[in-house]
Amino acid sequence: MKKPDTDTTLPLEVSATGTELPSWPPQTSLSYELF
Repeated sequence: MKKPDTDTTLPLEVSATGTELPSWPPQTSLSYELF
């Protein structure tokens, strides 16, 4: 259940940054780390 929790946190943080993505792909993980 830890995996889904992390997945939900990634898209949530990205949305707060203002970078809304259709299907948060693996690339989003890189963008999130950069931010």
